Amino acid sequence: MEILETYIKQIGRYPLLNAEQEKKLSEQIEKGSAQAVNQLVNSNLRLVISIARKFLCTSKNSIMDLIQEGNLGLMAAASKYHYSFNTRFSTYAYSWILQYMLRYVYNKTSMIALPHRKEELLRKVVAAKNEYKQNLNRELSV
Repeated sequence: MEILETYIKQIGRYPLLNAEQEKKLSEQIEKGSAQAVNQLVNSNLRLVISIARKFLCTSKNSIMDLIQEGNLGLMAAASKYHYSFNTRFSTYAYSWILQYMLRYVYNKTSMIALPHRKEELLRKVVAAKNEYKQNLNRELSV
């Protein structure tokens, strides 16, 4: 927990942004500014910690690992965010952060680690198999 406390102190130096500042940064990001992306990400690191703490109750993973994965989601969201979405960045980024954390947890809990796309394909196959069984009341055959 000492690492987490140090991390929280470090990110506390980045100020939170208001909607107008987020819009300006989004405009700069659209023009290719890496500094604007960094500022948007740094100002929203607290959001990742908030989501990771909620996640920790249901996960056996380290909170710092969850935060790291959430930060990757935050960076992805920052590079794709556009002010025309008519929403605050934190609202937009929440689903990205959650997706990256969920992917991490699912990959860690599986006995065999599969790439995300293969897991998605496997879920589709199982869903199709279940739908077939439900519609025809029998198992698939070769």
